[in-house]
Amino acid sequence: MITQKKVKLSEPLDSGAGVRVWHDDGTVTGIMIPPDGPVPAPGSVCSISHGLFVFEDSAGKTHHVMQHDPTLQTMKKAGEAIGAIVYHAAVSRPWLASLLSSEITTSRVRQIVKKGEDIIQEHCRRWWEGAPDRSIH
Repeated sequence: MITQKKVKLSEPLDSGAGVRVWHDDGTVTGIMIPPDGPVPAPGSVCSISHGLFVFEDSAGKTHHVMQHDPTLQTMKKAGEAIGAIVYHAAVSRPWLASLLSSEITTSRVRQIVKKGEDIIQEHCRRWWEGAPDRSIH
């Protein structure tokens, strides 16, 4: 289902990884846009469907961007899927299976997953800070 909303205001997300778009109906949508990309202008109409946010800039050009939270969740799930593939490949070898079942290994894997999430968030923050000024008043 496609939802159409009117943009009231656009502002940077607190995490620095995108833009928060306030709508006339009081709802808020977080989106990720390229550092040099335009932000939705107040008064413009956007469409939201399955994590995709579509809007037109002042010149009438259409931009397709992803919603912030669904995108990060997808990245996290992709990392978990890769981890599962590696794990299942490893447990088919008895010596690796015994190694993976230890508490030390389990703890280390948790640390690596957490570090991966931190790296993604830091990358998004740096990407955002390298963008031109996006404030809309």
